[in-house]
Amino acid sequence: MRAADVLNKYGYVGKGAHWRLANTQSATPNSQGMFLRVPDSERVVELVGRRLGSHAEVLFRWDLEVLEERLLEKHPKTYWVGAISRRTNVLNEEFHYVKAQFTRDPMVANLGPLIQAGKVVLELSFKRTITGGESNHGFNWRMDAVNRHLLFPPLIVHDLLLEEA
Repeated sequence: MRAADVLNKYGYVGKGAHWRLANTQSATPNSQGMFLRVPDSERVVELVGRRLGSHAEVLFRWDLEVLEERLLEKHPKTYWVGAISRRTNVLNEEFHYVKAQFTRDPMVANLGPLIQAGKVVLELSFKRTITGGESNHGFNWRMDAVNRHLLFPPLIVHDLLLEEA
């Protein structure tokens, strides 16, 4: 399906009377009835919609090999930083970096099982304005920091507060 078709079928009225679809997809159905699955017989990831009788509607499908290649391209070596933030006023925010984690060489064979287990999720952000303009912020794959070790080999962690002294 096209993103606009999924927006038409699963979207809702959001801020400013925009028609939008902004939610997280995981292995468990969300409030729109959408969920991710990794069929055992195929190396694909499917975003599935509401059940139609005994079948679920496949909205999008990704080749798992392509997702694995993209992960290797995007994160061959990555620093993940943690910060404490505070607002100084309505327009300005300050960050104090407290931790940095260095990872390299993601274990791509774990990606499919982690999606199936709900540890890697997909965030959608589609919108149509009242004038008919559409925006699609893409398909954003995410993982909580507490699970990062499941996809990346042992992390090198730098506690920046201790290293300042």
